[in-house]
Order: sequence, then structure tokens, then C-alpha cells
Amino acid sequence: MNKSARLVRLGQKAFLVIGDEVIVTAVGRLESVGTYTFINGYHSGIQHWLTFDEALKKLDGNLADKQEELLRRHKQLTQKRVSIKGLEYRSSVEAAPLKVVDLGEEPLLKARKRKHMSYPKVYYELGTRMYVPVLAWTRVRSSYSRVYRPYRYFVLETVVTTVYVAFDGTPRYAFSTPYEVEQVFPAKKSSLKKMAALFEGHTDYVHFVSHEEEKAALEKIREEEGPPF
Repeated sequence: MNKSARLVRLGQKAFLVIGDEVIVTAVGRLESVGTYTFINGYHSGIQHWLTFDEALKKLDGNLADKQEELLRRHKQLTQKRVSIKGLEYRSSVEAAPLKVVDLGEEPLLKARKRKHMSYPKVYYELGTRMYVPVLAWTRVRSSYSRVYRPYRYFVLETVVTTVYVAFDGTPRYAFSTPYEVEQVFPAKKSSLKKMAALFEGHTDYVHFVSHEEEKAALEKIREEEGPPF
């Protein structure tokens, strides 16, 4: 029972039940009639008692309720341990539908349930070097304010930093470059050939930028810009 209706005075002792303990405190501030604050910061709106015996009775009741709940939970867990060792439980787990989220989206909001999920047998491993045609209109990821663009058109060597499975079971990738990768080639020669086609086969106009060159340039840009505020 809350005793806030009683007349209290500064320094009057009070008892709170916090967790599995009785805590002693005292009135430290008197406010409007019937309200006050204890020296430990709790307001009189919290359930409290002005005698130890009343608080102890409340704590004992709380512990009895908790003990009863633990005994009930113990019985449930005992039954559960028996059930999970049967074949039916194994079958139900393996037959349950899979929850599949869009791993390419941040945060992971979209989710679907699938009875089966296919996975790629062949994909590019982390750290694999790939080759990207960067054109004058190639977009940049929004998280980057500046990028390294030494030429209007060039072939960029980049590295696979993330590989994940899409809903349809195909592999998807993220790369070390801040450019939005729309087309990528596993071989430098293929990418150079694709770029040369834009210039009617003239390879003299095709420039190449290595992963190390771009990485060093981006680090220099970050140093010039300084830490974000």
C-alpha cells in the first residue's frame, strides 16, 4: 500500500522494494501536498512504505510469486528437454519455412518466407579483383562527396568487399570503389575491350586505374576533408 497520503516530513525514513531487496531511503524534498522526493531521486509516486515490516511483507509476496513462476517454468523446460530429443522435433525444425531478408538493404526491413532457398555454387570470393568501366555519367554512392576521377572514361580495378545471396538465389556484390557499379568484368582485358568499343576500337583513349591507385587517392581526399562534424 502506498503511504503517500500520510503526513511526511524532511528526513522521514521510507522503504522501497527494488528487485529482490528492500531499500531504505528518506524524504529529501517536499512538494505539493502529498508529494515528495526521496534523497535517492525516486519520487513519491513509486510504491513505498513508511515501515520496514510493510515493505518486507510486499517483498515476501513478490518472492513467493516469482518462486511459483520459476517452478512452473522449470516444469515447462523439463517437458521441453524431453520433446526436443524426439524425431518429430527435428522434422518440424527442418520443415519450417525459412525467413529470408533482403541482405542488400540497410536496415534489413524486407522479409519473406520461403519453403526452399537456392544458393549459388559459383561466385566471386571476397578480395577478388574485378574491372569496371567508369564513364562520364557513372554515378557515385551518396555517402561520398568526392571521388577519384583522373579521366572522364577509364577502366577501374576494384575489389569485392561483400558477397550475398539475393532472393532469387543469385550472388550479389559490393565493391571497394565509391562508384555505383553497373557492369563489371572478371578480366581486365574484357573490360578494356568493352571500353574501347566506345571509341570505335581505339585503345589509345582507354585509361586504366588500379585498385591501389584509387585507394591511395581516396585516403588523400579523406585527409584533406578532415573528420566529419
